[in-house]
Amino acid sequence: MTNPVKGPKILTADIETLPLQTYNWSLFDEPRALDRLVKDWAVFSAAGKWLHERKVQYVDTQHQSGGASDDKELLIWLRELLDEADIVVGQNVQKFDMRKIRARMIYHGLKPFREPEVVDTMLMAREVGAFTSNKLEYLSTLTDEQKSKHTKYPGFALWLGILANEPGAWAECKRYNKQDVVATEKLYLLLRPWARRHPNLAHYYDDEQRRCPRCGSPNLHPTTTVHRSVSTYQAYQCGDCGGHSRNRFTLNTKDKRKALITCL
Repeated sequence: MTNPVKGPKILTADIETLPLQTYNWSLFDEPRALDRLVKDWAVFSAAGKWLHERKVQYVDTQHQSGGASDDKELLIWLRELLDEADIVVGQNVQKFDMRKIRARMIYHGLKPFREPEVVDTMLMAREVGAFTSNKLEYLSTLTDEQKSKHTKYPGFALWLGILANEPGAWAECKRYNKQDVVATEKLYLLLRPWARRHPNLAHYYDDEQRRCPRCGSPNLHPTTTVHRSVSTYQAYQCGDCGGHSRNRFTLNTKDKRKALITCL
């Protein structure tokens, strides 16, 4: 019996953080001084979903003995997910989620996780096209999983409800956080065939098949030849995601191994 061919483990993730609590005399510009800081921020909820699996995993700090800001156990859970992931997908995940996660893990003295490749759907959207907005609320309208707004706790009211430990706020946060992950995954799959800077998924398969660099499918069909400078390459289109790619070697090169396909 042969071992099944394994592809990359792709995790879509999203976190929610508590605000800083500080002293201020005015709503206008004031110095942001450390001696005015009352309570630091923390991660109070996190959701994650493996690509091609239905279950959305979720953890929050609702029942932690130290209150909503007691996020160490949540971060330990999140570290295990990130350790397992080859690629992590998220909306603004590169500048926000990953940096916030690392900062809180260092705060708690946790060991580093194995760094996955990062795919940020906000940056993908900026690269692919000139959309009216690159926010998930707008981009998700292009899929069948539109990002929802807070209903009972609109806007900042949700964070105030969490700080007040209101069960309704925690319930809405769970629904909102999990639904954001599903919406982000749908957006990722929509944009992926168009992406020019995407991790080459063909490298994650332990076989000799020629595979699509974006989705990893072996369902590649030769289309035409493409010319780059003084060289000519065989081009392909994926029968599954629709993305275009080409061989990395010229037409007269004998080495045609599977991982030598790159995005067009």
